[in-house]
Amino acid sequence: MGKKWLIIILAMAFVFVMPVAAQSSPDINVQDILDALAPRKDQALLFDILLYLIFFLGLINTM
Repeated sequence: MGKKWLIIILAMAFVFVMPVAAQSSPDINVQDILDALAPRKDQALLFDILLYLIFFLGLINTM
């Protein structure tokens, strides 16, 4: 049964990895990543705070 699972995993990896590898990857700019992670302004900041609040309340309720 071990060989069967190995073959299945390799076949699935081949199927799922090929489309990802076929996509063109643009140049990664570190500044773009930092801009995306930086705090936002105005209404977007309010939405971020509300989403974090919902997440933490859900986390507390699952404990």
